[in-house]
Amino acid sequence: MLQKLIIGVGAVTSGTLLIAGVLWYLAYGVDTSPPSESYIPELSHTTTIFWSDEGPVQIHADSQGDFLTALGFVHGTNHSWTILLLRQTALGRLSEWFGRKSFDTDRLVKELRIAADAEAAYQDLKDLEKQHLGSFAAGISTALASRRVRMIPPIVLMEIEPEPWEPWHSLAVERLFAWIAAPVQSLESISASVEAFQRIDQSIRRRLHLFGFENDIGIFSGSGNQSGLGFRYVTGDTGVPIFQPVEFRTANVEKMRALSVPGTLILPAGRNPNFSWVLLMNSDVSISFENFSASELSLAFDRMTDEAGAEELVEIVRVDEKMPIGFEAPDAHRERAVLLDWAGFHVASDTGEWIRLIDGAVPSLSLFRNDGIRVDNGGEMLITGFPSTSRMFGRGTVLVTNSDGGGAIAERLNDLVSGEEHSLDPSSLLRDTYSSAMHPFSDALVSVLEAEFSLNGPESDALSYLRNWDLKFNPESIAASIVDATQLRLSESARDGAAPGVLLDALRSGIADLSMRYGSDMSRWRWETVQGRSVYFPGWVSVQPGDRRTVQQFAREYQPVPIPGRGHPTTLAWGPTRAFAWRMASSAWEGYFSSYPDENFEFERPNVLYGKFLGRFLSENRQTESIRSSAWNEFDERTILHPEK
Repeated sequence: MLQKLIIGVGAVTSGTLLIAGVLWYLAYGVDTSPPSESYIPELSHTTTIFWSDEGPVQIHADSQGDFLTALGFVHGTNHSWTILLLRQTALGRLSEWFGRKSFDTDRLVKELRIAADAEAAYQDLKDLEKQHLGSFAAGISTALASRRVRMIPPIVLMEIEPEPWEPWHSLAVERLFAWIAAPVQSLESISASVEAFQRIDQSIRRRLHLFGFENDIGIFSGSGNQSGLGFRYVTGDTGVPIFQPVEFRTANVEKMRALSVPGTLILPAGRNPNFSWVLLMNSDVSISFENFSASELSLAFDRMTDEAGAEELVEIVRVDEKMPIGFEAPDAHRERAVLLDWAGFHVASDTGEWIRLIDGAVPSLSLFRNDGIRVDNGGEMLITGFPSTSRMFGRGTVLVTNSDGGGAIAERLNDLVSGEEHSLDPSSLLRDTYSSAMHPFSDALVSVLEAEFSLNGPESDALSYLRNWDLKFNPESIAASIVDATQLRLSESARDGAAPGVLLDALRSGIADLSMRYGSDMSRWRWETVQGRSVYFPGWVSVQPGDRRTVQQFAREYQPVPIPGRGHPTTLAWGPTRAFAWRMASSAWEGYFSSYPDENFEFERPNVLYGKFLGRFLSENRQTESIRSSAWNEFDERTILHPEK
């Protein structure tokens, strides 16, 4: 009996060690360095890629086509899991990976016709645009076919065999980004069908961990050769960098330096030989009640498939290029429905415009709004499009944003440019955590507490913190945590939040909530902890009963990672709040760059080192990483791409 027990224990121990060894090998035993050389027949000339551990890459190419081939290779090498997940989502095929629980997501993507319209749009492109997309796709496919990419842990854990990248796949991912850039969650809930639609839409954003693009801002500051552009791109709660910084050089001269979106030719911020730009990643969407007749309906059908190959039919309905929400076929008594209108229902693709941008031409976008800032080589600034907030201040400072908090941010920026004590370079502006919007609310809380004749210990301590609050959402702030907890309680209440009694009740409930979660010692209620900021690996969601083994392994390996909090939606420095957001948008790219070639281009963003030994654990509670301009010039490795062997 004892011998059997020993044998059994030994077998279990050996199995555990074997599994651990396999996972360790998959994560850390595969060479993750880019290859020293590769061969891509679509190239015209030998092209060189210089890689930086910090993220930026430099591509030396003789032509735009060769640059795009190399850029595709970079995307496929550095962002392989991300682009595969984005493509799978855009094609409405998530259920093949994650099971039937993703059918609602796939159905919505099919109903939006993201893939079908992308494939049709590709056919309407000009020959040169098709050629450039083919070059880009060839670079991605070459990277995806490499052993290095096929042995990346999430691809192995999910038992995925990467398929070649077709040129029109980039248009599908572009359209998916345009949909995520549409503020669907901000649409007015004019019916139960809209609320149900928004819940399904959330499933896309939760799976990709991308949302909150409506909170982007652009800043111009300075004049002449001292001018610079700043940007804040809110990118949901992803812990993996969603942009690829890239520089295109030809004859050793900077032709373009920009942020690029993996799998696409989207370039939200950068500079080319003629101008620099920041574009807000926003797309138009709206809903309305409308009357229509049965003759105006058009129907189409598509299919989606789960991991076992079982199919389900998807009905696609349109009314005059608009999509009915929660709608059944009309009869004599039903000819009115909620119709969704989105920029993606009316246009082909912005790909040609992004290609023109690389070459120095001014783009005119249709899938995305043209809202942003453009600065020519002489330092002359132009606000583009029609952002909901566009303000010009003294001392050469400009703000553009479509954020609901744009007014508060503009008020703070106005205060800064009116004073002399604050540096006005975009870098310092984007680190500012002061909230003008919180001034009246904080004063109201202080007044309510001061009006009470008998304050207990916690309320008295809260009054002290609030009286001394500098209105900054800094990591160490206690008052910021108290204010946010109070606003959370108010948002959950249907009562009039301006009434003193309601404010006091919300404050007391907020204090009780913080005490329960973090203890009665208020010194532990620091904003960096209470804000609850966490980032996620793309594709991760909590495991549900019935999920297959591969999904369970994936979820266990890529757990959420907490990062310290700072900032707020009403401050220049981004930070989420538990009080207002349907999701905690914890990830943002904040940076600035000069309008002149070979000058600074710096940014900060969260980055969990999932591929490094203990990388997930070492990333916990670290500040966002700061990428300085030197990262664009000091490279760790090099890849030479050849047109043929």
